Amino acid sequence: LDGAKLFKISTIFGIKKIIINLIIMSAPIYLGFSYLWLIISNYGSRLLASTLNYRSTTKILKQDTDLSKKEIKSSFHLSTIGVLGAMGAHIDKLLIFHYLGAVEVAIYSFATIIPQQIEGFIKQGQALSIQKLSNKSNDYIKKSVLKKAIQFFPILIIISIGYYFIAPYIFTILFPKYQASIPYTQLYALIFLTYFDITPFAFIAGDMIKQKYIRSTIKVITRLVFFIILIPTLGINGAIFSIIISNLISSIFGIILIKKSSFLNK
Repeated sequence: LDGAKLFKISTIFGIKKIIINLIIMSAPIYLGFSYLWLIISNYGSRLLASTLNYRSTTKILKQDTDLSKKEIKSSFHLSTIGVLGAMGAHIDKLLIFHYLGAVEVAIYSFATIIPQQIEGFIKQGQALSIQKLSNKSNDYIKKSVLKKAIQFFPILIIISIGYYFIAPYIFTILFPKYQASIPYTQLYALIFLTYFDITPFAFIAGDMIKQKYIRSTIKVITRLVFFIILIPTLGINGAIFSIIISNLISSIFGIILIKKSSFLNK
């Protein structure tokens, strides 16, 4: 959908996926089931939502006969980039299990489970805000990136601070057995501040697929490197710091790439 510049529909589907995930996960939380059931409901709900969205997307794209070969090719590349991002998003738990153990994986998973839903809403908001740029020139998009980043940042500060103070109450109600996750989930709130960068969506709007490949690759590689360095030394804090650092590095590269886009597109 993003490749076809259907950002509004993509955002609706993204929000639907988050809501389905929250509804299904609420059952094991409310019933006090074990961590294993929470993991099963998490990934099961994501699979269900993705399947429903895929079927709806297929119907929409079949009805849209105006799609160009360029948009179809762009959609393929974005799907490939999505797979790359998914690999980087789940390797943290594997490394925590390897270096620290199963208990730490559970603590970390509970610490990140709510912030990750908030991240989803933030990204959908960014995607929705960028849709007006899809028919603009690359020069206009480049000028708009920093402006929109500045507009987003105060909102991210409010979200980050708000979650930091609300988190202990949420865990007392929903996850009373995992009070150990509270300091980590509060630290994780800092990650919200790194989502000021809207270049991933700007790349899509401007058909700058090469730049998006580069940014995504940098993000995955730097995250993996910092995971390997910081998790054994700093534990769960190291995993969270690794995400913060990799997000910042990829954001800086994203801004540089979008400023140099005319050179890369030659």
